[in-house]
Formats: sequence, structure tokens, C-alpha cells
Amino acid sequence: MSRISNSVTGQGITGTWGERRLALGNAVLMRAQGVALDAAQDQSDALRKTGQTVMFLAIDGRLAGFSRRRRSAQRQHALLALRH
Repeated sequence: MSRISNSVTGQGITGTWGERRLALGNAVLMRAQGVALDAAQDQSDALRKTGQTVMFLAIDGRLAGFSRRRRSAQRQHALLALRH
């Protein structure tokens, strides 16, 4: 069973999926959740510099990946898996 437990304006959402804790949002939310972004920092910084919005996904307090979205009328989504 999944459930959204908290929505933080301008940052993202947190919730659960079964026994897993999930967080989906920006870098501010990830830092507040204690999630290390080191593995994605260079790539996400480069995307933001080209005008793209970056959203991170954390599962059980660990970074699982991130998504990018262009700020243009044409919305593009891509899940970029992190290599561990």
C-alpha cells in the first residue's frame, strides 16, 4: 500500500510504498531528508545550467535516481539511473 505523507511546497513529497520510505523532490528536500547527492551532483548541476528542472528520487534514505524536465512548453522526462 502506498501513501503520500507530506507535501512540501516548492520542494517535493515524501511517503511510503509498502515498507519503503520514499522522497521525490529537489535538492533542498533531499538534504532535509539526509540523502547524499554526491553521486548525481555533477550531472544534475549541468542539467540545471541548461535550464532543466531536476527532481531526485530517494528510497529508504538513499538516492535511487533523478529525472529532468525542460522548462519549455515541450516537457521531456527521462529517468537517469545512477551507477552504484
